[in-house]
Amino acid sequence: MTSKSSTETSLTFNLKPTDANQAYYMTLKKGETIPEAEVILEDGTPADATKEKEYTVSNLVPYTEYTIVAVASNKTGISPIAEVSITTAIPTPVINLLAGEVGENTVSFKVIVENAGKAAWLCLPATEDAPSAEKIIQDGTAITTSGEECHVDGLTAGTEYKVYAAANDLSENNPVAAEPLALKTKEIKAPEVGDFYYSDGTWSTELNPEKTPIAIVFYTGAATDYNDRDEFYKMKDGSSPLGTIKAYAVAIKDATSLNGSDELANWSFFDSYYEGAGTSSQLNDFLGYTNSISIQKASLQRPGALTANDDSFPAAYYALVAQEEAHPAPEKSSGWFLPSAYQFKYIYDNVYFNDQGTANVWLEKSFETLGDKAQPLYRSGAEYWTSTEKYDSSGCSYWAYYFCFDSSNFRPGFIADYRKNSGMCVRSMIVF
Repeated sequence: MTSKSSTETSLTFNLKPTDANQAYYMTLKKGETIPEAEVILEDGTPADATKEKEYTVSNLVPYTEYTIVAVASNKTGISPIAEVSITTAIPTPVINLLAGEVGENTVSFKVIVENAGKAAWLCLPATEDAPSAEKIIQDGTAITTSGEECHVDGLTAGTEYKVYAAANDLSENNPVAAEPLALKTKEIKAPEVGDFYYSDGTWSTELNPEKTPIAIVFYTGAATDYNDRDEFYKMKDGSSPLGTIKAYAVAIKDATSLNGSDELANWSFFDSYYEGAGTSSQLNDFLGYTNSISIQKASLQRPGALTANDDSFPAAYYALVAQEEAHPAPEKSSGWFLPSAYQFKYIYDNVYFNDQGTANVWLEKSFETLGDKAQPLYRSGAEYWTSTEKYDSSGCSYWAYYFCFDSSNFRPGFIADYRKNSGMCVRSMIVF
């Protein structure tokens, strides 16, 4: 008996009986016990006992060693067992990629693998050169289960990527690569009024329970109609330009309530001859950020700069410093600031309520969604200091403007002025 050839699932051999009346053969996997000759004659596959002939055994396992055993018999007895070992051929690996879902910063896909020793995938920007099959297997993420969904996170929004996959054969040689899969992450959705702004600098319309909300969007784009400009803003580091303003957002809790108790803060000390901190006095602008910078500069002339002490600027301290300590602003934001009078007024008049029942989004609804994680603006006793100062006819400023969100007031929603050494609530805002 001699071996002839093999395919992935079949073996071919020659069997040449001599002086035989009957012949039989059996196919065994390597390691299986070779039966007695009598068992082969009884249970084996019959062969032509009269001449040499070629036989093929099919439906075998690829890349597997088999032993073919055969015996012949005549009137005088049974021949010794003949045997030959043959290994089925190594199949060519098959590997394909199937697209899954894409998000702003993530993509998913499936890798279908057959007849592979090792398989792996890589996800690279489409601008990079395609790696070789060898490099994919060497540097990529190993595929342990065919068809398992794979995820890539931390990608850049609005960017095209290519997923590469490769596999070698069952002997871990002869690598082949799949057709690359092109996937493009989604563009970042522009923020909308009522969206939740998170501590990681992202935002969403539906509340993401896995993230920490810190503010709610109330205005989108630069408020040029209210004398604000992109170029007025720096990032939180104080030096890098913020760039194009995407949105303004109001903190979800008072800066004076961050320790669990509702406190009040003075705007500043009382000095009837004080010339003011140099903030805007207009009641129709969105200049809370630049006002806050002016107050910070003015605080440098006082002991200890911005502090909660009444001889400093407590309202600005709570809005900028205490708020930042409790809820650090994202690095690519403006940082927290004390709002202008009209920024509060705009919220109250335009986006907080849904009195007509026609709005799709409004801030009151967003605050309700947050539940006890937030503190609504519109509530009893809610009177907020703003960063807008009032100047008298001689150019002195010992009064500042506050905004009334007090639900117990007969007619809330107004801007009024009051002595700077009076206690009010403080609510921070942020731009990104």
